[in-house]
Amino acid sequence: MRPAPRLVAAIALWVCAVGGGLVAIASYELRSGRAAEPRDRWPEDSSLSRSPDRPTLLLFAHPHCPCTRASFAELEWIASRAQDRLECWVVAVQPAGAPADWIPENLGTSLAKVRADADGVEAARFDAHTSGQTLVYAPDGRLLFRGGITGSRGHVGENAGRDAVMACARGERPALDSTPVFGCSLATP
Repeated sequence: MRPAPRLVAAIALWVCAVGGGLVAIASYELRSGRAAEPRDRWPEDSSLSRSPDRPTLLLFAHPHCPCTRASFAELEWIASRAQDRLECWVVAVQPAGAPADWIPENLGTSLAKVRADADGVEAARFDAHTSGQTLVYAPDGRLLFRGGITGSRGHVGENAGRDAVMACARGERPALDSTPVFGCSLATP
């Protein structure tokens, strides 16, 4: 007995819808944001302080980007293992026009210093455009790494960005000096 043509068509439509949904989700998770193209040296006009004796990590964050939670989890993992070999900063961007309470008191990270960045002034100095953008600078101000520290949007776990930052903390040259960054635009209120 052959299945009714309507049943076959309904099953085919269902398979296409599920398949299309899975492709859309995977495409979103793997779509990186605009990468930073920072100068090779720490900007002289930055008001952020760079450590004179260990690498300094800057993570630029949009406080309301859901993907940023994964970046904070990775930062906690890195900071807990790097201990005193890495100075860690979260630069929380407050876009122009955002309310005064835009940046929550507890961003979800306890092992990094947090700095509010009104109107994204520091983000512009470092050419950061996407939440989760991480930059690591040597004590002499040379850029060692730029990119994301998550393997895809909103996912925690082993990834090339995390490995690169840990290499910098150990005083080694990272296998990759840049990785894709996954997150929301820093300019979006």
